[in-house]
Amino acid sequence: LAVAIANRSAALFHLKRYNESLIDIDLSLSKGYPQHLLFKLYERKGDCLKILASSCKVSFREDMGRHIRAVRDIMPGEIVLIEKPFASVLVPQQYWMRCNVCLKPTVNSLPCPNCVNVIFCSEECCKESQKSFHRFECKILGYFKLLELDRFALLVLRTILTLPANTVMNYTKSKMSSRYSKSKKIILNDKNQYSWDDYNTICDLVTNEDKKTAKELFSKSIKSFMLLKLLEQTDYFNDIPVEDLPAVKIQATTQMLNHLLSFPCNAHEIFEIRLDPSSVAASVSSEVGAGIYSTLSLFNHSCDPLVTRVFYGDVCVVRAMGLIKKDAEVTDNYGAVFQMSQLDLRQVQLSQYCFKCTCDACKYDWPLY
Repeated sequence: LAVAIANRSAALFHLKRYNESLIDIDLSLSKGYPQHLLFKLYERKGDCLKILASSCKVSFREDMGRHIRAVRDIMPGEIVLIEKPFASVLVPQQYWMRCNVCLKPTVNSLPCPNCVNVIFCSEECCKESQKSFHRFECKILGYFKLLELDRFALLVLRTILTLPANTVMNYTKSKMSSRYSKSKKIILNDKNQYSWDDYNTICDLVTNEDKKTAKELFSKSIKSFMLLKLLEQTDYFNDIPVEDLPAVKIQATTQMLNHLLSFPCNAHEIFEIRLDPSSVAASVSSEVGAGIYSTLSLFNHSCDPLVTRVFYGDVCVVRAMGLIKKDAEVTDNYGAVFQMSQLDLRQVQLSQYCFKCTCDACKYDWPLY
């Protein structure tokens, strides 16, 4: 059976039905495809993902800003994007139910060897956390509740902790400007690509600083200073020479302030859908955490979106909900859909993102379903 399904995946690949081919590849693997032939399936899976990944491009227009456009017709159900976050966090209610690294649920969890705040789903995730952010945040995580710092503040801290302290000065505006694509208004890496794991792309997210009140800016500045004080309670700055320490701390605080301004408009809620077997309509979305995804943040909003998001742990999979024609803008949804709320309520809900929606559903005031 596994071989037959694998052969069907090959036929689907040649028919350019790449999504269906991927499904059959995974099914064949789960059915025990012969070990000595596995390389064929993995090679085909890589080819499928490579082709699917080329379905979109980053574009720029003065009236729309940075956005995503289809470079070919995208079929319903087709995967448009698979992206890991640069950093992610759990909401506090999930700390003892999900892994602190991959955010997947776990029933046979491993505790942190040094604190009682988090759990892990495997030895691998535990080791990864100790190599990166958690070896620093472990000492200070308990203070976030005491200081009433929200999940965005923790996400900002975790984002900074992905960088070695001795590289912080590499991300000043003057150094970032040399990697700026003027045509697309985005930061590119050394291979001339927009990369999800390039910290420069996180620094370049829109802050809407000019649309904030003095009170909001002051509040964010105080929070960034509080995060610096928490960082000073860890070993994060230990390898910085004494003479360089003031400049590094100022730059780290500047970057954290930048993230505190940009993350509320660019970070994404990580959620799961809890299905009600008796009624699909009664199924509810439950918040798991939040993540910062540099590519996903480039998708503009529409109250009648063309794609939908599904999360596997903290990995986001974006799929087309219908046929997306070549050159069409590929739009996501920021939480306001025309089927469920009136135009005036949607505009109020979207005001937190500092724009006025002009999608067709808003322009023509489409009725509720």
